[in-house]
Parts: sequence; structure tokens; C-alpha cells
Amino acid sequence: MSRVFPDASGRPQFLASAKVRISTERGFAYIDDGAIEIILAERYYRDGSPLDLYLDLLHELTHLRQLGEGHDLWDDSYVYPDRPTEVEGYAVAVEEGRRLGMSETEILVHLSNPWMTRADVERLYANVNASLSG
Repeated sequence: MSRVFPDASGRPQFLASAKVRISTERGFAYIDDGAIEIILAERYYRDGSPLDLYLDLLHELTHLRQLGEGHDLWDDSYVYPDRPTEVEGYAVAVEEGRRLGMSETEILVHLSNPWMTRADVERLYANVNASLSG
């Protein structure tokens, strides 16, 4: 949680106000910036791996914090694998995945999703690694 929300003094209030809504929509997880909550697809919640769900929730909690700080989560001036808010969200998930012993192959699988090409995933992976090393 220190990576998701570095300000330890505000962390309890942040976590107490964070909401997750299970939805019948297709997909995985995303932020509803109108309701300021995490939307989790019911099918993903039921059938997704516990580790992927956990890492995705950390990623989405990072987006909730970013939203609260006034960041534009969907800044169109960046392509998805270069968007700073996404790189940070995935960096949180990757760092935790590594801490839990995930291999780099497993991390690449976690970073993959239907709307990204293999080249996009490799670019995101490189951006995440640069973020974590810098």
C-alpha cells in the first residue's frame, strides 16, 4: 500500500472511502471517474485468477489516488503504453508481482490484454521497468 498511496497519514481515509462495484459489463477492471469507484466485471471477479485480481485492484487503487490528485487518467496525448498514469499503475502491480515471486514471463502475461498488441505490451513492460529503476 505504500506504493499505491505514499502519504501514510492519508492512507486510512483513502482506503475507507475506496469503493468497488461488481458489474455485469464485460471486461476486467476500470475506474468510473463519475462515481469515483473501481468497476470490476462480475465474470472476471468469479473466473479470474486471485493473483491477477489482486494486482489489478492495486493498479486501480493507484488510479483512484491519481484521480484524487487531479491527474487525467485518459490523457489522449499519450498512447496507452506510454501514458504516465498507466505506467505507474502497472509499476505498482509489477513490483508487487515480483515481490510475490512472479516470473518475468508471468508478468508479461499479466500486462497483456485484448486491446494491446505484443509490441504495445513490450513497450509498456519497458516503460514500467524504467519507472521502477528510476
